[in-house]
Amino acid sequence: LGIIVLLLALPTIFFYQYGVFNEYDYWTGTVSLVIFATLEVILFSWVFGIKNGWKEITRGSDIKVPKIYRFIIKWITPVFIIAIFITVLVWWILLTHENRELAEDELEEQREILKHQAHYDDSSGLPNRALFQETLSKSIERAKRHSKQLALFFIDLDRFKQINDSLGHEIGDKVLQEVSLRLKNIVREEDSISRLGGDEFTVVLEDIKKVENISILADKILKSLSDALYIDEHTLYVSCSIGISLYPHDTVDKEELIMYADAAMYKAKDEGKN
Repeated sequence: LGIIVLLLALPTIFFYQYGVFNEYDYWTGTVSLVIFATLEVILFSWVFGIKNGWKEITRGSDIKVPKIYRFIIKWITPVFIIAIFITVLVWWILLTHENRELAEDELEEQREILKHQAHYDDSSGLPNRALFQETLSKSIERAKRHSKQLALFFIDLDRFKQINDSLGHEIGDKVLQEVSLRLKNIVREEDSISRLGGDEFTVVLEDIKKVENISILADKILKSLSDALYIDEHTLYVSCSIGISLYPHDTVDKEELIMYADAAMYKAKDEGKN
């Protein structure tokens, strides 16, 4: 009987050792082990009872049965049957709770995905027009509260349309990603970059201490974007035209700040680009 019990215990050891329960948490794994152990005791009692007769054993007949076996069959087995019912109930509660948590996590993840898609550009990974408007409003509020200057850059890529039309949108997207990376490497961490769409980018430069710093940053952007772009097997060249408006020097109104920067950018393009 000891050998039989040992053999019956092997599945429990095997399943636990090789990670059958790894997809669940610690408690559901523990509950599973309890179920296996309970089934083993019940099976042991059932096998022994078939051999010797349940009634004779439980009623105290002349059959020579060790007291420990009689005790197991008469008392422990019913207790384990109740235990397995409670165990299954607890397991079901745990799994239900876990499934509910997983569903809530998936729902939260979907919300985050939708929020990201609503505020970020797919091609470049930068904030889109909607988030740009929100960021600019907050930047103006901070500048107003602390009596600081703010600069808005409108950046338009030159010759991007020819690249996009001749080499396809996949190459065009990679150009946008490289441009985004170069802009991130130039501006400060506290400044914000956005892509409005097409080949138009913006930079909101906050807390300006010297107006000369604006020109220095613009020169850095012009030089960086004029360097060759190595996209797959292609060596490509773009440049950019930049328009800049200043808060509060030019205006304190957000829409006018955008309009002035946009107008300055188109004037730069009309005067020869780059």
